Amino acid sequence: MLGKKIYTYKVDVWAIGIMCFEMLMGRTPFHAYEMKDLISKIRKGDYALIIREKITIECALFLTQCLQANETERLSVEQLLVHPFLQLNKVDANNFIMTKLDKR
Repeated sequence: MLGKKIYTYKVDVWAIGIMCFEMLMGRTPFHAYEMKDLISKIRKGDYALIIREKITIECALFLTQCLQANETERLSVEQLLVHPFLQLNKVDANNFIMTKLDKR
C-alpha cells in the first residue's frame, strides 16, 4: 500500500495483472535494487513487457490494461471478464467434465 490512500476494487485488478505477469513471463514486472526506486517504478507503472513468441497480443493488452498505474485507466471487473485474452480458450466446464469422464 503506497501513499496511505483509499483503494478501490481496482487494486484487485492490479494484483491479477501482477500475478498473470509473473506466471507468464517468469519474473516480476518491477525491478530495482533500492526500495525507493522500486516504489517509484510501481507508482509510475514503469515496467518492460517484452513480447515473446509465447504470449499473444491479447495477452500483452490484458497485462498492460491491468497494470495501469492510474486506476481510472485500469480495466473494471466487468471489462476483465469479457476481455479477449480470457475468451481465447473459453471452455464450457460442464462439457469439459463430461468429456473427461467419458474417456475413462
